[in-house]
This record gives sequence, structure tokens and C-alpha cells, in this order.
Amino acid sequence: MHDLIYNHISARIPGTEEFLLNPFGLLYEEMCASSLIKWTSKANSAVGADWPAGLNYTFNLAGFVIHGAIHEAKPDIHCVIHTHSLAGMAVASLKKGVLPMTQTAMRFSRIAYHDYEGVVLEMDERRRLLENLGDCEVMLLRNHGTLAVGKTVGDGVQQHIYRLERACARSCSRSPPMTKSCCPRRR
Repeated sequence: MHDLIYNHISARIPGTEEFLLNPFGLLYEEMCASSLIKWTSKANSAVGADWPAGLNYTFNLAGFVIHGAIHEAKPDIHCVIHTHSLAGMAVASLKKGVLPMTQTAMRFSRIAYHDYEGVVLEMDERRRLLENLGDCEVMLLRNHGTLAVGKTVGDGVQQHIYRLERACARSCSRSPPMTKSCCPRRR
């Protein structure tokens, strides 16, 4: 699930409309509680971390667009994770997506799909992301990567993103040559 600084994870602060999101520029292993950015989703305002001088970490706009939409619309969701693993991106590029070829893949009764619109920086994409996600726990962002939500961080990580990533990896290692892929529309 490693794509250097481009993955993002968020967690709702219980009892509030605020959530914590990793900044752009940190690897997962470099993150700690004090480096997370607190967002108020409805006010679209952030309280940044106090980073050492010279470190130019910034808020993650793509992370805010995706995670903010989900946290604002789904108060029961406390964790959102988005990754760009090789297997996740490969399977997200296939027309059929995740195939029910392993127990891990069959664990998901439904998987949502969202067509590629470019790097997720436009606020109007939020509505389409939410429509596509519906009440699913996992979603493949076509030609982009994986996304999972959970009622807890453990739920989002262990029960959803980890298993989705495993299902994608198994699909890549066992599937016949990938001939039918989804190519994003040119703008």
C-alpha cells in the first residue's frame, strides 16, 4: 500500500464534525499524532501542525476533497483510507475490477467504482464520489487506486483496505493477461 507521500488516511475526532488528515509530504512511517492536520469539514478550515522550520509540508488538497466529502456526508464513518498500490491501480484499471476468485475477494458483497476524472482537486467531484460509494465499504477509483471507509480506524484498515489490497494483489498474480482495461476519457 506504499506510494511514498501520495496515499492519505483520515480519522474523525469522536463527537465532532472534525477529522484528522495526514499532510502532503510525509510518508506513513514519518507520521505521528502531532503532524496531522485537523479539519472542520463544514467550514473548510484547517488547523495545521507545527512543523520544524524548513519542512515544507502542506495540507493535502486531494485528501481533503475525498475525505472531507465522506466525513461530512457520513457521520458514522470514522476512518477513510486511500492508497495507490501497484495491484490496486492495476485492478482499478480493469473493466471487471475485482474478480471473485479468492476468499478474500468474495468477502466483499459489493464494491463501488468511480470513474477517473483526473487528480481529485475539484469540489464538485465530491457529489459523484459519494453517489458512487453509496453504502459500500470499499471503492476502486478507476485508473487511480483503492478507497476504504470504516466505523473505526481498525475497521477501515484491517477489515477493508487490507483485504481489498490483498484481493487486488491476488487478482494480479492469478488472472489471465489483462486485455480489457478501462482507459480514462481524455479531456
